[in-house]
Amino acid sequence: INAVKFSQNGAAVSLQMPDEMRSASVTGNVWFYCAYNAKQDKKYELKTNEEGLQNFPDKTILPGNYVVKVSWVKDGLNYYAEKNLTVQ
Repeated sequence: INAVKFSQNGAAVSLQMPDEMRSASVTGNVWFYCAYNAKQDKKYELKTNEEGLQNFPDKTILPGNYVVKVSWVKDGLNYYAEKNLTVQ
């Protein structure tokens, strides 16, 4: 399985699921964990489009360093990915 990818365009952050996970039957959570400031932690329901892409609204994720933890279920199998992300 390919890696979960993140990108930033201006103040918006985007998540791209691996090609193998492009499916309406994928459910899960995305947690932006900020080790040095719990007030910056954000949790979202995983809601990707048909291309496996999810955008997080501008300015809901404050600038800082995060460990983004993505957990999801597809076809009864559990998956987990963790990425370091610096939001500008």
